[in-house]
Amino acid sequence: DVFPMWNFSCADPSPAMLKQASKRFISNNIQVKVVRCSGEDLPFEDNSFDVVSTLSSFHFWMDHERGTMELHRILKPGGILIVTDWCHNYLACKLCAAYLRLAGYPRQDWQIMSVTDLQRVFNIGKFDTQLAKAYPLKGLRLFPGGPRWGMMTFVIQKQL
Repeated sequence: DVFPMWNFSCADPSPAMLKQASKRFISNNIQVKVVRCSGEDLPFEDNSFDVVSTLSSFHFWMDHERGTMELHRILKPGGILIVTDWCHNYLACKLCAAYLRLAGYPRQDWQIMSVTDLQRVFNIGKFDTQLAKAYPLKGLRLFPGGPRWGMMTFVIQKQL
């Protein structure tokens, strides 16, 4: 094993995403436990994780406050949460969200948050934000010469 002292779990409501994640872990010789569930209802024991991360999925959650409380519940005191998601502070993300909303896509496809929105959500969950950074994706534009897509990453610690 690459990380023999670590236990990895992967949670997602989508069987297709779990299959893809499992393949990626296995291809890197990492054992992982995959669990089908939503971020708002995590089937893990209290204070059971040192680190939790979510990549480009937080905007899909239907109840951000409930999901944040679940993340708080499963993290050990002093545990680290890493959240990376699309950022509504960037024009390409705003335009995409507006299009998806007007085209009738489900709310979770277009409810992209800003840095301020995400900070507000994490303040509810008794976390201490260590880093909150928004950044453009270099070379990735809505159209040639057009506005850039942007992401944001938060590194947050559960209070002791």
